[in-house]
Amino acid sequence: MKKMIMENKGKLILSSLVVVLPALLGGRMVWEILGLLAAHWICLGIVLWDNARREQSKKALDIVYWLMPMISLVMGLGLVLARQGFYGYTAFSRALMFGMGALFFVVGNQMPRFRPNSTLGIRLPWTMGNEENWRSTHRWGGKVWVVAGLAAMVAALLPTAAGAWLMLAAGAAVIVLPTLYSYLYYRKQRKAGAPALTVQLKTRWAVFLVALAAVLLVGLFATGSVSVSFDGSAMTIDADGWNDMTLPYSSIASVQYLPEGQAPEAGMRTYGFGNQKVSLGNFHNDAYGDYIRYTYDSCGSCLLLELADGRLLVLNGRDDGATQSLYRELTAKLEQ
Repeated sequence: MKKMIMENKGKLILSSLVVVLPALLGGRMVWEILGLLAAHWICLGIVLWDNARREQSKKALDIVYWLMPMISLVMGLGLVLARQGFYGYTAFSRALMFGMGALFFVVGNQMPRFRPNSTLGIRLPWTMGNEENWRSTHRWGGKVWVVAGLAAMVAALLPTAAGAWLMLAAGAAVIVLPTLYSYLYYRKQRKAGAPALTVQLKTRWAVFLVALAAVLLVGLFATGSVSVSFDGSAMTIDADGWNDMTLPYSSIASVQYLPEGQAPEAGMRTYGFGNQKVSLGNFHNDAYGDYIRYTYDSCGSCLLLELADGRLLVLNGRDDGATQSLYRELTAKLEQ
């Protein structure tokens, strides 16, 4: 492994520099980029360690070298746009879908060249336990990834709702179809007399999967919050899970209270954070087009703020009482 690092130190240094490049442009995104850099080194370390035992194709390794730098650049672009203004997020989300499609396409083209290993490829009990299954699954799965990549790139050009559904279908296809193919291939081998596979889940992996499930459940139902504070000249929205926002009262053109049943559906999140508790960031729907949202999903009422620069912001409290309280306090500040 040490030999491989020395042979590829130029590529390692260059790819690491590309990962941290957005930090020079995004200001507060330093910690996010450092996290990506750490993930980049960890992924490379695992893959190079595995590669020392069974050599992988050069192009497959190149994908690992440049995957995290490309993610960092796209994420950096989005964060820079977020801090420069609101408009353009729908275009950014389309660019992100197109980029994901391009990634599927590139990986799919290289997938038939992947050799059995413990880090890259379609790692299933039936592929890891049989080299013939591995080769056949990766040949067929590569075609699925290429088609899904093309579909995702087309999704970026479609209307918002249709594009989102097509992107979701493409993402599901690259997981479900190769898995089903690999299992059916295993069943075919069993009928031809191949021995059955005995799959044993080690204790440490069981603990890891349980911990991962717990983290996902917490992220889905427990994380995220919104609080609003007022001072003499501005209101500040503190968001746990997304960027905070400070609005001088002079930047708010109007505010309207919308009771439950009158507020339009949130629509599609184009850039932000959301779970079963909160919806934060930038959204797009038919009623408002591109707009900003800081809301609790448990509350059906909301405030609609029109800003002086034309942007729209939807805001609420944990319940209708808290939302009405926000409305009274904000209108009082605007009347002063």
